[in-house]
Amino acid sequence: MGQDAVVSDLKKFYWELYSDRSWLLRQVNTIKLVDTKIYEKRSTYDIDCRNLRDRALQCGIDPNKEIILPLWLGEGNTLIDLDIRDEDGVCLSLIKSDDAEQFMNIALCGALGPTFDDMSSGEQRVCIDMVTAMMNKRPITYSQSRIWKHISNSQQTFDFINSFYEVRGRKLYAIHLSVQQRSSISIIKTREVIPGLQFTNGRLELWAKSLDQDVKSNYICVESPNGTWISKMSLLFEGEEVSPTDSDYRRDSTCNGPTYSIRDNYSRSLLYSTNLKSGRKALIASQENFDAWESLKGRAAYTVAVELQPKRSYYLGPHLAVFAISSAIYALLMIISFAFLKRWISDDAWVPLNISAIVTLMAVIPTAHAAVLFYGSEHRILSQLYRHWRFTGYALSAFNLILAASMSVLPLKDGDGYYVSAAWLFTISLIGFVTNFVGDIWCFTKFQGLHQKIVNTSAPEHQTEGSNSSSTTIE
Repeated sequence: MGQDAVVSDLKKFYWELYSDRSWLLRQVNTIKLVDTKIYEKRSTYDIDCRNLRDRALQCGIDPNKEIILPLWLGEGNTLIDLDIRDEDGVCLSLIKSDDAEQFMNIALCGALGPTFDDMSSGEQRVCIDMVTAMMNKRPITYSQSRIWKHISNSQQTFDFINSFYEVRGRKLYAIHLSVQQRSSISIIKTREVIPGLQFTNGRLELWAKSLDQDVKSNYICVESPNGTWISKMSLLFEGEEVSPTDSDYRRDSTCNGPTYSIRDNYSRSLLYSTNLKSGRKALIASQENFDAWESLKGRAAYTVAVELQPKRSYYLGPHLAVFAISSAIYALLMIISFAFLKRWISDDAWVPLNISAIVTLMAVIPTAHAAVLFYGSEHRILSQLYRHWRFTGYALSAFNLILAASMSVLPLKDGDGYYVSAAWLFTISLIGFVTNFVGDIWCFTKFQGLHQKIVNTSAPEHQTEGSNSSSTTIE
């Protein structure tokens, strides 16, 4: 087999590997939120090795040799950490950048189909050099421009231009895989630490890059950080929520079932793509001409939005307990002081009370409350969700400390024991009771609001499947 024939076989093989991902039986992506800006994505790829062997034989490629398997396209050097392993836990290495570039150049030539095959060997070499120059954003020569003009008038222009603009400026993550030595199904597992998380007001959005390709079975799972739970998950296209029954997003128009389904389960929410059109194809379908395809670079077709809520037990529970205890103590002091004021309606009304013990008690409660409000090791997302509640708690704790301090300077009367001014004690107790009671009502309202969201989340209609509607960078 001559060199030109080998190239021809390779270009067809590489193009089919890249464009037709039927060799990928299932992809599962699990998202763990590291902080408000970074997330960890763990992916599992179920590889059909029998499919790969058959493709290699059909293209005249020796299946006993390692093949290059394109796993995903990334946004350049954005990864913070990357780990790839097989089902046995053996670490796999990525192909070199030069090899990845060569793979895509040959695959793009394969996208031209008969147009490339009908070229002479010299024209084919010029075409490959042209693709290489354009991928690296270098000016093309006169001979290369003639090839480009010829390509632009062919029927295969669509696939070529589509893939060209999809790949240019991005990085191909691929591995060497020996399919002959593996069983019919091979498992590849990857772990990526990726920046680019958007988190605002309890809502986060992730670019669902795995949905850019046609995959038979595609799962996206988002895990909630400690101290939080997921109240809603939704799928968006270009910022607009996608209904699972929208026919415009069906991969197979003959299938009338839902394009995807969502299952919310507090600690983790799962999106399952069953018949969803690839995000890239959906974006291209919205463009009227090739000139607009350049603008598609770096755009997120599908995004997954997740709304997080804080757990009630972390802060609202302590808030309720502290405000209730403080309200009860102030109410008791108010009743006692009022009883003495009613009994002796005069400026000389005194309450027999050990004020030092009361001051100590009223100072310890807000101090302990403030200590409870501080979690040094809590998740940063939880910190953002609780920042308003924590501020309210600190403010009321500080106010209670001020009230406790003011009790220490109340007018006293010497006698057989300590006697404190009933009028002043009543005034301070009234202020403390009203403040803590209002705080308790506020906490109770928030507590009930979160409870109602939990009830709504667990309701059957909240799960998106078929006609039931719900809502949900991933990747």
